[in-house]
Amino acid sequence: LLSYFVKDNTISNTVRFIIILAIIILLVFQVVRNKKLSFSYKKSRVNKYN
Repeated sequence: LLSYFVKDNTISNTVRFIIILAIIILLVFQVVRNKKLSFSYKKSRVNKYN
């Protein structure tokens, strides 16, 4: 029973790690996308004024 609990605990830890990793990747992706959008937006505004 104890070994099963330990095994179950490692599985839950792995799942938690994967979920946290996925969240971090999503956040980074959002930030990069926002930066690209704002950069292209600024560039188009500069082109309009020139």
